[in-house]
Amino acid sequence: MENVRNHVDVKLLTKWDGRLVYHIECDDVYDAMKRDIARFDTSDYPTDNAYGMPLANKKVPGLMKDENNGAIMTEFVGLRVKMYAVRVDGRKDIKKAKGVKNNVVTRTITFDDYTRCLNEEIEMTRRQSCIRSKLHQVYTVSESKIALSPYDDKRYIVPDSTETL
Repeated sequence: MENVRNHVDVKLLTKWDGRLVYHIECDDVYDAMKRDIARFDTSDYPTDNAYGMPLANKKVPGLMKDENNGAIMTEFVGLRVKMYAVRVDGRKDIKKAKGVKNNVVTRTITFDDYTRCLNEEIEMTRRQSCIRSKLHQVYTVSESKIALSPYDDKRYIVPDSTETL
């Protein structure tokens, strides 16, 4: 790509587990990737992809990778660290909420819950069951947890905006 650091139209949306999610505004991001293919791992793209992307640099450490393999990410809602939802064309929504069991997130939380939580600044709680052990006694616990929260104590939220610093 043309040097990403010099662009004003590239924003870091979030980072987690060593991954970075960028919002890039340009005419054709896939054309820019093809021109600078040495910086990208495109090995997981379909061989007959619509963008004519060559398959290159399989599993080379340090290279950027399109986790969606050419599928377009249409929406991203990042509430806080490890609490986000991603909508990708033609795929199921990806929903993550640290501390909440995966089956609770899958069954009871929707993508719209993430957007509502962000826009209306409300916390959402969910009930989940866990198996615990204390002094070699195993028992089940039903606990109520804050599943979604718009309050990110690790970032500064710009007033009257969804932008953070």
